[in-house]
Amino acid sequence: MKVTAAAGAAPQGRPAVVARRPRVANTAAVLAAVWAGLFGVAHGYWALGGTGLRPPGIRTGEWRTLLIVELLAVVASLVGVVLAVRLARGGYQRWLFVLAATGASLMLWHASLNYLFLGARSALGQPVTPDDRYYAFGYEPLWLIGGGLWLVAVFRFRAGRSALHRLSPGTSQIALDFAQHS
Repeated sequence: MKVTAAAGAAPQGRPAVVARRPRVANTAAVLAAVWAGLFGVAHGYWALGGTGLRPPGIRTGEWRTLLIVELLAVVASLVGVVLAVRLARGGYQRWLFVLAATGASLMLWHASLNYLFLGARSALGQPVTPDDRYYAFGYEPLWLIGGGLWLVAVFRFRAGRSALHRLSPGTSQIALDFAQHS
């Protein structure tokens, strides 16, 4: 959406004011925000006692520790949505990069470690239970997708910073100031 002043509305010698809708700089970050939001909704549902999409026999209301974990997951999801929106808007800040990169790494580490343990158990001849299958095919892929989205969002965020530094030294500070204030 582009809004300009009507002809003759701007004072003499001044250009017409142009208001533009902010452009999304990082589509992967928008998808990461959606992923974090859906993750939060699922954990909120489970915290309220829902049993859908869970292995049989697991109910949040029966274990206090599980309720606390679910509530922490909802809070972490809200933080993730806010963080992803900040990534999507651009305007590089080191703390934002470090926090998002840490989150992406933890998600990928979580899924990889669980697959490693499942593989080791299978290699040792231990039986694979229905719960193992549920986590391997229904739960861990969500962590991999989320971690992958966050990783791409972080790389795109970092690439925006690198593009600003490729400018000539005199204009890079102007571009950085403009990017942070727009």
